[in-house]
Amino acid sequence: MTKQDNDNGLLLVGTGYVRNRRILGSMKEQIGNLISLKLTSKAETKVRKSRMKESAGNALDSVTIKDATEIAFGSDTFNKLTLGMALSGKSIELDTAAANVADEVVRVTAKDAWLDLAKQNIDRDSVKVKNAAGQAVKSEYIELKDNLGWIKVSPEADSINVGEEIKVSYKTRAGGGIQIEASTETDYDFEFWLDGYNAASQKNFILHIPSMVVAPNSEIDWLSDDFAKAEFTGTAVLVDGNKVPYSYQEFNA
Repeated sequence: MTKQDNDNGLLLVGTGYVRNRRILGSMKEQIGNLISLKLTSKAETKVRKSRMKESAGNALDSVTIKDATEIAFGSDTFNKLTLGMALSGKSIELDTAAANVADEVVRVTAKDAWLDLAKQNIDRDSVKVKNAAGQAVKSEYIELKDNLGWIKVSPEADSINVGEEIKVSYKTRAGGGIQIEASTETDYDFEFWLDGYNAASQKNFILHIPSMVVAPNSEIDWLSDDFAKAEFTGTAVLVDGNKVPYSYQEFNA
């Protein structure tokens, strides 16, 4: 066994992985670019002090009680996993195939006003509009917000009257995406691994946390002129018969 007595510091980098312990059969996922990871060990000391004349103020007993390990980490990656966590929500993947919509009925409540279509992410070249009489409406009289799925009828469209129903045919763009329903989760229970490297000792290491229950504790500025980041805090929890909240392994070769 090699003696581990080198005078090395800690200058660490690492790639983090998590597994959602609340989803049966969940797979390990890379958590993205971790910009911080802090484990804080705390303890509370109970002291019984003397009130006797001869020894007033001195400790008669001192007992230290360990507290749970606190965890804090930050990421500036916003993928399906981390963005969902930052929004306290669940992420789902959108269908990658384009959807075709034929003759969707839209009531023209007003001209020069944005009206809702049933879908978003629309291929604008595919949009066709018919008036109440079934006649094609020229594209110059129709305006579209393709990302939002909004349509507008120009005031110059004489073949369309306010209060009438038009029919809109279109298709969505292929490729899919993600959708997040925010504020549906209170916290997350993850098994965590850090596949790390200490540049000071030039050794690889593994940090393993069998269970960390964490929640977001930072705001996201959606219109910042700098890269956004998300921060999470929580607690390491003993699970599955583990006697320690986390473990560290370092390899000489």
